[in-house]
Amino acid sequence: MAWIGGLSGRRGDGVIAAVTTAATLGPLLVSGPKAWWIVALGVVASAPVYWRRRAPMTVALLVGAAMSVMVFWEKPFLPFGPLVAVHTIADRSPAWQRLAAIPAIAAVVGVSLALPGEDSETFRLVGIAFVAAYALGTTARASPSRTTELTERARRLEQEHVAEAGPVVVRSDPLPVSRVLGACRRAVFAVTARPQAPGEAGKVG
Repeated sequence: MAWIGGLSGRRGDGVIAAVTTAATLGPLLVSGPKAWWIVALGVVASAPVYWRRRAPMTVALLVGAAMSVMVFWEKPFLPFGPLVAVHTIADRSPAWQRLAAIPAIAAVVGVSLALPGEDSETFRLVGIAFVAAYALGTTARASPSRTTELTERARRLEQEHVAEAGPVVVRSDPLPVSRVLGACRRAVFAVTARPQAPGEAGKVG
């Protein structure tokens, strides 16, 4: 799933959504015609990853719920939509969401496997797949290019903050340094240029 991190922009989102949907529906349709609602569940369990970067948690809940319902009748090779959603949460969500997602993912995956009566081998394989998706997302977040992107974003935010606060600081300064220096120069000039009174030049001390 490392290829996910290499795609960006709407075109990249479209490619990821198309590949995920094809991987979900392909094995189902190859085995024979399916009811329309099975196909619809497969689409809902995969296509929404197009919006995964804008709303990672919402997309994960949507595709996870659709996949959990679909597996009662049809079992895909792997839950590709939820796996991509988990990868995105680990890659792009804030720290508190990443931590909160871990027990939620474990609970949803466990229930979706237990209710249809899956065996222990399926539990193991699907569990490994979700752990790998989360780990790859964390790795993508810590990669040099991703770190540079986050640093650049923080720098832009700081520049915008300074640009907005700058005019306020200048206007609120009651006594600029240039005015103080100008006043000092005028005072010195006034003292040195003042004409001396008669007899004042001969006075010492």
